[in-house]
Amino acid sequence: MREPGCDDDRALVQTLTVIAVEGEVMRVEGARMSACAACAAKRGCATAALGELTGGGALALTLPRSPGARPGDTVELALPGAALVGTAGLAYLLPAVALVAATGVFSGLGLPEPVVALLCLPVLALAFLPLRLAERRGRMLAGLRVERVTPGSRHGAGS
Repeated sequence: MREPGCDDDRALVQTLTVIAVEGEVMRVEGARMSACAACAAKRGCATAALGELTGGGALALTLPRSPGARPGDTVELALPGAALVGTAGLAYLLPAVALVAATGVFSGLGLPEPVVALLCLPVLALAFLPLRLAERRGRMLAGLRVERVTPGSRHGAGS
């Protein structure tokens, strides 16, 4: 059964495994989702190459405990489309717009290109500040919902 608000057809859904349950929180892990594997342009794409170099890594999250979740269970998590678009805007759109605006302003002042480039570096760093603040306040995961908990295999101490 889907929770209210998670019926979004544009929701990003991923299945993760519960690694630990500690009080009111649970830690979940799983493989990072990537569209690169199915992309026809993968061979000539710098993003795909960078992903292969970094190994992608595992996705690890700490979330409020879902009732009945225990280590070894799998959970289906959904992030509604609107939350995904908002997060992507903070992560990708805001820094790009800030960088273009800063370049335009500094160039309009008649500054030489090396000076413009140096002045754009702190602007770019500051453009990521709203993303960092949202992450620290827990707003990045606020829209994330546990859709379903599936019990995993549980083995006794002697197994």
